[in-house]
Amino acid sequence: QVSIRYIESDLEGVNEHLRRGTSDLVITYDLDLEYKLHKEVIYKLRPQVICSEESRFARRKVLRLKDLHNQRLILLDQTLSAQYVLGLLKAHKAEPIVAARVKGFEFLRALVANDFGVAIFHTLPRSNVSYDGRRIISIPIADKLIEQRVVLAGLEQRHYRPVVEAIRKQIIDEFAAS
Repeated sequence: QVSIRYIESDLEGVNEHLRRGTSDLVITYDLDLEYKLHKEVIYKLRPQVICSEESRFARRKVLRLKDLHNQRLILLDQTLSAQYVLGLLKAHKAEPIVAARVKGFEFLRALVANDFGVAIFHTLPRSNVSYDGRRIISIPIADKLIEQRVVLAGLEQRHYRPVVEAIRKQIIDEFAAS
């Protein structure tokens, strides 16, 4: 007798969905979340640079963020994500040339694979090939960076309804097992 709906949202919409009650739980990056939320870390990610096989960086084992100074950069057109990436680069004395801002993850990967620029990303799919069959190279960043936390969040309260608590526990268990 339980119905589960999935809602896809940008980072800015996460707080709103919880506040309005259209979502009981969210899986999201720990960026700009309201302070009245209960958060549980489900995993952590380190950003990496992604580039094409033709990129001057393609054969590098690691990169420093300052290596991206004056390089073409593809950004996700989501305010918090773009601010995060640009903030990382600025903190490491790199000012890239923003070549494109795109809405979709796969479009970003396609532009990178076709050598329109590089990107900094946390979420790296198992496939290193874009939809058009071009290869994408992932390069670890050598700079000391704080890992990005992916959290399960809900409104701060002492107890969830039993069905929400069961789903919360299942999500935590699934991510712990992978």
